[in-house]
Amino acid sequence: IQEDISKIVSDNQRKQILQIDKQKLLASNYSLLILYHIIAPYGYDGQHAEKILKSIHHTGAIFEIKALDYQIGSISGGGRYDNLTGIFGLPDMSGVGISFGADRIYDVLKGLDKFPTSLGSSTTLLFANMGESECAYILPISIALRAKGVSVEVYPDSNKLKKQFDYADRKHIPFLSICGQSEIEGGVVQIKNLSSGEQRTFAKDDLAAMLEFLEA
Repeated sequence: IQEDISKIVSDNQRKQILQIDKQKLLASNYSLLILYHIIAPYGYDGQHAEKILKSIHHTGAIFEIKALDYQIGSISGGGRYDNLTGIFGLPDMSGVGISFGADRIYDVLKGLDKFPTSLGSSTTLLFANMGESECAYILPISIALRAKGVSVEVYPDSNKLKKQFDYADRKHIPFLSICGQSEIEGGVVQIKNLSSGEQRTFAKDDLAAMLEFLEA
């Protein structure tokens, strides 16, 4: 076993770790050696074998996870522990633990632009605010759509439409509704798909048709 371990552990590191617990060390690194031989045919080149041995408190196989396409340290790691529950009064129970570096995983996802744009907003439909009477008209409609499971937002102030469009764009809201006096008089709701540009008009009580358009 010692001869095999010497193939993946440097002389300097072997001298350091042999001072801890020779039997535990041999068992731990033998497990690592077996694991290495199993995964070597699948492209693992053993380049992290020395670094991974830093966690000497593990008593079995040790693993470390890195991002292949982003320069950062380990994003996850762990290993096997013998007698894991011994200090809690349950001896001879082993276990395998793993921890995830949430901050580093976030950095990798952000650096590789892997976050879906839909995560930027939980709102599906934004009702533009055209004034008090228009708000009084759209509020019952927005409440009815929310009851059907649609995430609806009413812009809080009657600002310029450009500002409200910019708000929808910044929050990645996919649909926008602009209801003015003509829509009130006609008893209809206009909804526009901001991605495709498609715009449709619905009777204010035709929730089923609105839902079909919003879920398309």
